[in-house]
Amino acid sequence: MSDETVEHRFIQIHQACESLSDQKNEFWTRLALPSSNTIATSHMCEKLYTSISNNNKEQELSTALQNLQNLTINCPNTAKQVVFLRAITRLLMLNTRIRFEHVKDIGHNKGDTKVIHQIHPFIVMVRQNPSLYPYVLDEIDYMFANFDTGACLNVVSVFMIGLFLTENQVDPGTLLSRFTYNITSSNASRMLPQLFKMTMELVREYPLHKDDVKYFCLVDWIIWLNMSASIWNVQNQDLQVNQFMYTIVDRTLTSVTEDKPIMAHLIRLERIIINVHTEFNFDVMWASLSYALLKVQTVEEQKAIVRMIKNMKGREMASSVILRTAYIPYYQLLSELNDKGASESVQMLRKEVLEMIAYLDQNETPLENAEDSRTKMTHDDNLYLSTYGMLSRILCHLEYIYTEQESPILDTKYNSAPDSVLTLTLLFSASFVFSQDNEEESTVYSRMAELSCILKTCYKFPLLLFFLRRLHASSDNPEIVTHILKDVIPTLVHVNDPVITSKVLQVILSSIHHSGNPDSSMACLGIKALEHTHALQPRVWQELKKVFTEWVLRRKSGTIRRKVDLSKTAPIRMELTVLTTMRNVCKLRARECAQDILPMVISLLQTCQDLSMASLSIMVDIINICVKTGLVESRSIWNVAVVYLAQFSLDQGAKKSSLLVKQLCTFYAIAGKKDDVSEPYLQFKESILKEYILPLLQSEDEQTTSYALDALSHFSAQDMSTILPEKAMEYIIQCTEDEPNPNQHKVLVTLMSNELDHMRRGLFKAEFKQQKTAVEIDPVQKKEITNEAGEVVGERELDMAASFIDSWEDARVAPGLRSGYASAILHILEYKDVLEKQVSMESISKTKWYRCMITSFTDVSLTDHLLVRVSSVQSWKTFFKNALSGTENEMEATVSVLLKDLLARLERSTVPGVTCNIALALTGLVSTVRMYIPSFAASCATEIIQVLMKNYIVLSGSPLSHSAHLMSEEVQFAAKFALGHLAAFVINNDQLVSTLYNVLIDSATSSNSKSRNIDTAIDLVQYANGYAAGHFIGALAMWPTVTDQIEQMKNTGLQSLISYCGAPVIADSRVLGIMMGLASKLKASYMGSELSFAVDNLKSYLEGNGMNKGLLFGSTWLAAVGAIKENQVDYEISSIIESVMTAASQDFNSAPHFYNFSIPYAKIQYHSYVCSTDDEQMETLYWNAFEPLLDSIQNDDASSNYRIASLFSIGCLLGVSYLNSDEDESTGIYAEAEKYRSGLRHRGLDKLAFVAGLRSRSAPVGNLKSGRVAAAICGKVIDCAKRMMNALQIASGPHQESLGTNTSAMLSASSEPLSYNRLNANTSYIRAVFDRLMVIENEECISMLLKSLTETPGPLPAVNWFTLVTKVSKMSNRLRVLCLAFASTHATTSLSLSEFLLTQMTSIFKSIQSKKDLDMSVCQVFFEGRGLGTVLELAGLPRVETKQEIKRRGMSAVVKKITISESRAIEMLQLLGQKYQYFDYETQYVLLSNVLEHLPAIVDEAKTKFVTSIKEVVMQSMLMYTFAHPDQEDLRQSGYEKVVRQLIACSITSITDLFPTGRLDDWKDVQDTDIFAKMTALCEFYQLHKKDVAMKYMSSALVHLISINPYQDKTLYTWDVLAETMEKDNEASAWMLRVLDGFVVYIGAMEETEDIIDNLGGSLENGLWSILNAWKVGSPIACCDKTKVVETAFALGNFVTAEQEQIVKRIFKLYDMTQGFVVPFTFLNRLIHALPGNIVTQYESKYRLLNQ
Repeated sequence: MSDETVEHRFIQIHQACESLSDQKNEFWTRLALPSSNTIATSHMCEKLYTSISNNNKEQELSTALQNLQNLTINCPNTAKQVVFLRAITRLLMLNTRIRFEHVKDIGHNKGDTKVIHQIHPFIVMVRQNPSLYPYVLDEIDYMFANFDTGACLNVVSVFMIGLFLTENQVDPGTLLSRFTYNITSSNASRMLPQLFKMTMELVREYPLHKDDVKYFCLVDWIIWLNMSASIWNVQNQDLQVNQFMYTIVDRTLTSVTEDKPIMAHLIRLERIIINVHTEFNFDVMWASLSYALLKVQTVEEQKAIVRMIKNMKGREMASSVILRTAYIPYYQLLSELNDKGASESVQMLRKEVLEMIAYLDQNETPLENAEDSRTKMTHDDNLYLSTYGMLSRILCHLEYIYTEQESPILDTKYNSAPDSVLTLTLLFSASFVFSQDNEEESTVYSRMAELSCILKTCYKFPLLLFFLRRLHASSDNPEIVTHILKDVIPTLVHVNDPVITSKVLQVILSSIHHSGNPDSSMACLGIKALEHTHALQPRVWQELKKVFTEWVLRRKSGTIRRKVDLSKTAPIRMELTVLTTMRNVCKLRARECAQDILPMVISLLQTCQDLSMASLSIMVDIINICVKTGLVESRSIWNVAVVYLAQFSLDQGAKKSSLLVKQLCTFYAIAGKKDDVSEPYLQFKESILKEYILPLLQSEDEQTTSYALDALSHFSAQDMSTILPEKAMEYIIQCTEDEPNPNQHKVLVTLMSNELDHMRRGLFKAEFKQQKTAVEIDPVQKKEITNEAGEVVGERELDMAASFIDSWEDARVAPGLRSGYASAILHILEYKDVLEKQVSMESISKTKWYRCMITSFTDVSLTDHLLVRVSSVQSWKTFFKNALSGTENEMEATVSVLLKDLLARLERSTVPGVTCNIALALTGLVSTVRMYIPSFAASCATEIIQVLMKNYIVLSGSPLSHSAHLMSEEVQFAAKFALGHLAAFVINNDQLVSTLYNVLIDSATSSNSKSRNIDTAIDLVQYANGYAAGHFIGALAMWPTVTDQIEQMKNTGLQSLISYCGAPVIADSRVLGIMMGLASKLKASYMGSELSFAVDNLKSYLEGNGMNKGLLFGSTWLAAVGAIKENQVDYEISSIIESVMTAASQDFNSAPHFYNFSIPYAKIQYHSYVCSTDDEQMETLYWNAFEPLLDSIQNDDASSNYRIASLFSIGCLLGVSYLNSDEDESTGIYAEAEKYRSGLRHRGLDKLAFVAGLRSRSAPVGNLKSGRVAAAICGKVIDCAKRMMNALQIASGPHQESLGTNTSAMLSASSEPLSYNRLNANTSYIRAVFDRLMVIENEECISMLLKSLTETPGPLPAVNWFTLVTKVSKMSNRLRVLCLAFASTHATTSLSLSEFLLTQMTSIFKSIQSKKDLDMSVCQVFFEGRGLGTVLELAGLPRVETKQEIKRRGMSAVVKKITISESRAIEMLQLLGQKYQYFDYETQYVLLSNVLEHLPAIVDEAKTKFVTSIKEVVMQSMLMYTFAHPDQEDLRQSGYEKVVRQLIACSITSITDLFPTGRLDDWKDVQDTDIFAKMTALCEFYQLHKKDVAMKYMSSALVHLISINPYQDKTLYTWDVLAETMEKDNEASAWMLRVLDGFVVYIGAMEETEDIIDNLGGSLENGLWSILNAWKVGSPIACCDKTKVVETAFALGNFVTAEQEQIVKRIFKLYDMTQGFVVPFTFLNRLIHALPGNIVTQYESKYRLLNQ
């Protein structure tokens, strides 16, 4: 006996039990001691169970279970482990409501606290110590033996889930066996249904790609439970296998798609289907098995599927549309069962396949109650709950067919999908080849063949068998037969597929050789099919050549020799088929095939005498192809064959041989175009022209003549001369005598192009000396200009001008008269300076006129008289008109440089007088430019206005307001006076004109300014305030196109001015300025209340009433304007003015201002004389009008105010207008010239010259002021005479029609010649066309001539086209379009055409006030044609993509490139922007495309500002409008999207223009209606500038898109746009990560309201669906939201791989964040089930799969 102490069991038991009572920690320590024996441990566990059962505390129970679990795992003693397990079992059964999970789960409560659910103890023990598994199973037996069945299943269910869904090392099937063992008759009724439900839910939730072994174990168990129901007398309806059947179908389809074996699936599926109690959706099951049959890899699998299909219930009631989805799989199976030595089972299988195909052919059951079928399918929860895989795509296709009842292959995205979807589309389309609509049926056939070529797995052979079967079945439908054989079957051919090629070739050749008749329709069809096959597989040529050869031999050996008689018909179908096929083959592969075909054709021509005209024409076409490709020389083949055909066609006549003539003319064209100067070839061409083309030209058949003219146009002009009239004009007259042939212009193009190629370069120039303009008149011709009365006009004035120039240039002008002479010189001097091609300040500064201008700034003084000051703008206008004459090509460039220089001088000037002259000179410069280029003038005016407003006008609070120079009276007068004139040039600029209106009216009507009395001296600042406002309001009243804004400003402005003038307290100088300003612009026909106001004032004065002097003087000026009507005088007003003048002459106080009466009255007298019809009487009155004025000048004191007034009045009588510097020079000036009488005028002229000191070498005696005033007036009189001479010269020229202002200016000042007289009258076709256009009125002839000019490559010799195209364009809209096209083509080298184009564009688009005003033919010229592009090219932006046109050598040195200012192009775009709203989307797109083509990718530094301005205009006037007016019907198909994209490309250079911050704040104010446009814009910018776009912009846009309602069409379209952008980026994984991050960000910040949660789910489903479709990962087939969710989850699951770790993490992050949100959580749960199996295993501890 050992020395150890004896241990008694009862003592150990007692001590162990006592430890529980003493302290629990000691209890657990003791229980874990290895020394404690098993019996003590057992008693301790029993004591623990009793204690816990008595306390009933869940926390204590959980702690005990956790401790026992650890003890069990770690205990080395098996006996103790069994004890611990039993204790755990009993404790689990103590409280069956406690929740366990098969993995760790953290549940979220509404608060921030987290509830951690404990893992089931059995799961932990089995996973950590698999050896315990048998003992755990024993415990399960114990449970069922001792406890309630329901309670046991509740405890065991989670353990069962853990065994099947998590990775472990035990066999879970053993657990199912224990369940089976424990089923007894007493508990079966409860246990079977509960086991079935528990297992079924587990099967439904089983991940798609998880281990199949466990899955099949569960399926077998369920099937067994179902079969055991009858054994245990359990209701079978509680154990329906259809509740989980679709999980097997889904896994079967998914596995077969992944090329995995599916026999195990099929075995179990067959067990279920054969069960009579199993109910299933026949359509779903049939389509699924058909797809599986197509994809399976073994014969056994094929047998199983065929067997199931054969035995399926409900086939008799099924629609043929569904049944025929099995066509392609069965034909594939049939093609694989051709082994004659196969086994009996295979032979039987083949027989069943044939029977099924026959059954499908015969079945005609229509698709009825499709909507009911769709509803039934989409409401079947068993079908959708357990679908995570390929079955979803079957459902998509079925739903599409139920809804649309048409083939999914007819959908627009039929070929844009993953392979599995395309395969299903192919299967489901087979049913729709039975359509009654031939067009639809043909489309289905074609697209099925196309899909077979796209699919990775080749189904071409079964498809070929199917097509052949349908070919036979459709024998009574020739259209379908033709389509299948000719167009569909050849499509299956591929260069790398010799097998299918041989099969197709076999079919086609059999149709050719075995159709019974070698010339049958089927044989013809076979030949065309062979042609199609050859196009796809060149190796077929040998077979095709063999067919050709056999037919040629057969044709040549025929015995029929019929005389050619077109009235007699013969079966020539095969003949035409073969010949057209030969022709097509030659066109496709001339080098390979033509060398074999041409001999056949020649042989036929030489042998067969009965060929039809159609056949002959095709043969000539073949010959033409051979000649073009260089296989045969034209003269050789002509001599061999063509000459006989040509003679034959002439013998037969034009009408009979029309087809042959057409091809012969093509041959003539080829021969004529060849440049061969050898004598034989020249004789050959001459023979063709004289003997064959000339007779055709003389044919009465228009079509024949058209062919001949087209051929003739390919000959050189030298060749043509042999058959054309000797003189060019004779031919042009001949062409335009009657209605011209449609091809006549082609000949003229050739003739004129040749003329240009050989024209002497000097003739291209518009030489200044050869074309005298009205401004520059030869000294000899000046004296010869006479009016109708025979009076020589301007002789005396020109002499005076010469005297002025001599005195000025010789410096013989007295110092006291210099300013007067300087003013006169501005009108008199003419300049012939020639600027360099490259205009620069250096070249301008060298000109005489520039030096004169600089001198005048200091010499001209405006202080002598108010009228000298007021009329100074007119003086500068005349000066610049003379200076810029002849520089039209460079006018914009010259003026731009000059404007910059003058503005710089203005800024630097510190002398008030000089500053004043510069400001007025700028105004005169703009007035001059406006005569030629109104839009450019407006641009210049805008620039000057900005300077004036900034530095001279608005100075309140500015540091500049302290400048004595800027605030001087002279400077302020000039600034405000100029502002009034310039404002009249920018009326089209709505924003600027509104600002100017406020400034001018406020200055003219304000009451807080001081003013000196007019008797002291006129307050120049106040006068200028009034004059500027009056002039501007008058300009508004006279504006030709009155808008609502202009009308409102005119009315309110005029009312404000009249109200101010009629107020009691007013500034008299300002009132005088207002009235004179109105008088400077208004005409009598436009006057209303203002005229009445002025006349009433004069009447009141005559009545003796007191009146403000400024108002009295101004009323006289305004009333005089009202008295001068167009062709008469209002003598009532005239008499009132005369009376007022008489009264004023007697008022000593009015003496200083007497000119305000005498000058208006003199103006009336002169107008009365000009408009009179009684010449003798009016000449007397005119003579008498000079008397008092001459007397005053002669007798009054030299300093007398009356004498000064008389000098100005004489100027009026000689035609001078002091106020109206903008008058329409073409109106009335001709009438004045006709009334020119030298005898009547010379007295006044001589007197002015005398006072000015022009007739004496010394200064005039008396006051020098009179001399200066007289000299200034002399200059104006001389200018009037020149304008009269100009009017007479224009009237006597070739353009005698009524001319507008711009036309007159163009003719009078353009350096382009007025005609082509310098070109040879006999040989020049260009001159002949031009001269003919001047006289003809036939619209068709004009159209032909214009078309020929348009298509003639330029440049054309210089000529002034303006008048001609203006006249022609007024004849009809069609001619206007042609004129615009002509101008657009040649505007870059013609000033007149460029001006015509710009003028017309401006006029046309300004007139558009609504969509109905839009002329699409004009838009086509401007936008689709070269119109707008030409304008941008003129401004210095050539087309980017195209290469420069080939120029004639040396032309760049001869022809000047016409340019326009950048501002002018900008104004044109601004105008288009104003009318942009009236264009449809297509027009908008073409417009923007035109602009984009001219925007360079790399901008030259000199054009940076210009390009930026263009983009700003597009953005402000077009982009913003488009954003604000989205399409309300179809955002994607209407053209709205592509317009937005083009707008972004044309306008946005920085992403911050659209989204300033790149954060969500950018989107907070964006309406849901605008989201599509903004997202499209962002995506387009991203695609254009990927490197410059930070990803934060895309991310913030994505988050915003997630937040909006996902069920609107606009939102879905937006998702599509974003998805397509991602797809183009080729970074799918990165983009998917960003998308998921966007959802994470949104969910983290969103409010948890019902609507927001619902939107989140919709965004997940619809957004990801759009993205996956764009990436061709998902199915694009339209379906309901329920089906879409299933498909999207499967597609995304397929997209994700285990390597995409970050994407997987985001998915599970979203899964955690959406727990509690039903819709998004359900979607993500589906997605997780579809993930790859290794991902499921990897993350099994982070989520629970059962959706409890």
